[in-house]
Amino acid sequence: MRLLDKCRCCGACVNVCPYDILELEKIVIINGECKECGTCSIVCPVNAIQRGGADHKI
Repeated sequence: MRLLDKCRCCGACVNVCPYDILELEKIVIINGECKECGTCSIVCPVNAIQRGGADHKI
């Protein structure tokens, strides 16, 4: 998953990740642990999460 710069750090994705790999203080996606299920991208209110890409921190 790839986190875009338009992320507002609202935490919606953190609350729904079934693998508990997202952190709230800074939204961090760790692709080595991410299973690409897409749950986080579905709930993102600003569409800031896309499939594919490298690890990214906001």
